[in-house]
Amino acid sequence: MPAISILLPTYNGSRYLREQMDSILAQSLKDFELITVDDGSSDESAAILDSYAATDDRVIRLPSHDNRGQNARLLESIAQAKAPLIAFADQDDIWGAEKLQALQTGIADRAMAFGPSHLIDGDGEALGKTLMEALGVSHHPDDRLSILRSSRVSAHAMLCRRELLEQSLFASRSPFDWLISLVAAFSDGIAYVPGAATYHRLHGENSHNGAVLKKLRPWTFGVDDLKAEIARYRGKQAHFTAQLEGLAGAQALDPEMRATFSLCAALCRETFADGTQGNIGKRRELFGKLEDNLRPLAGSDRDWYFFQKQLWPLTLGLPLHAARLVPRPRPAA
Repeated sequence: MPAISILLPTYNGSRYLREQMDSILAQSLKDFELITVDDGSSDESAAILDSYAATDDRVIRLPSHDNRGQNARLLESIAQAKAPLIAFADQDDIWGAEKLQALQTGIADRAMAFGPSHLIDGDGEALGKTLMEALGVSHHPDDRLSILRSSRVSAHAMLCRRELLEQSLFASRSPFDWLISLVAAFSDGIAYVPGAATYHRLHGENSHNGAVLKKLRPWTFGVDDLKAEIARYRGKQAHFTAQLEGLAGAQALDPEMRATFSLCAALCRETFADGTQGNIGKRRELFGKLEDNLRPLAGSDRDWYFFQKQLWPLTLGLPLHAARLVPRPRPAA
């Protein structure tokens, strides 16, 4: 049995795929399997995977046809994975040579470990920031609730225990890696490993990465980008509710915790169902109920402070600066 199973789905990624494959196969930790599956590419991606599978027996090539999407291909790969630890690889990144070794050492008794994503552009040139720096977030070992409002763990940077990868997490409206990191945070926790470097490529062919790239290069921000930002903002309440629903169904969490998340998800569905932002009283009431139920789940006072600060504008459906103008409910005596 290999120590780690690496999952690499591809789709029209031939431009960067060889560089990524070479960086994975050159890892200082050699005890892994690399499970690859192509999702109906029209370029040379499938042929590139075949060539590596023919020369390195650690590369496992799953048969595939048609286009089923990333999450479906990952579930196929998980079903074939043999190792107790799972890593995910993007087709266009480059891994630092010590990444796997550092993550394997760093995870210890935690549910997950992750390292920094050093941002590079389409030509491989450094952009001078990590992904967390670009998003304006950091990570502390006691972070739990704050991750609900501030994603910082991407699949391409993580190593997690296989039991976290429940099928339901890949069928949610929320990104699977965000949900996996939440389940990890509320179970045995997450370790940040500075030496586990991924060189994460940002280029316009990826919509999410393109949005991050706009933050680093604001002079390229246009009208269409503004419309996309507005659409993302309007979806935050639905996204938050989906995260609570995902945690409510996560079997890796204890039943009492799942029940709390289920109750909070129901409260959000009820309050946000009207599709308006006008009923301030109803949303103030929701804020108080969420505080009462979620406060005991915080990893620390700092974790709670950050989450609470972001929860108020979310429940109101307002930007942070506008939410400051609305008095928050006073805590019960």
